[in-house]
Amino acid sequence: MSNSIKFENDHYVVAVPWRNERLSLPNNRPSAEKRLESTERKLGKNPELAESYQKVIEEYLEKNYICQVPPDKSIPTEEWLLPRFPVVRADRSTTKTRIVFDASAMFQGKSLNSEALSGPKLQADMLSILVRF
Repeated sequence: MSNSIKFENDHYVVAVPWRNERLSLPNNRPSAEKRLESTERKLGKNPELAESYQKVIEEYLEKNYICQVPPDKSIPTEEWLLPRFPVVRADRSTTKTRIVFDASAMFQGKSLNSEALSGPKLQADMLSILVRF
């Protein structure tokens, strides 16, 4: 990780620490397309949610968090598509709908989360808290 740290546009950028030097994930396009169809059906049943979801997508496009891939762009032989779905919090006054990118989505026993190294535990161990008490 220390080799990949860069400071760009007033913030730090760090590469994902992968378990293996060469990341090897199967092409999950069929699974990702099924998840997309499921999300589209859900949005089709709830026009208010669909409108809110579309606004979030447009906001992500404006902020350059995401970009539209041109239809004529060639599809790489190795690709991993990141499924997404809406989460609605009616109790929130500002961001009621947000999009969750599901890095734990499994395909053929692998996911992005399973291939990345996990960082240190940020929560204290409950047993050590009780022993100190």
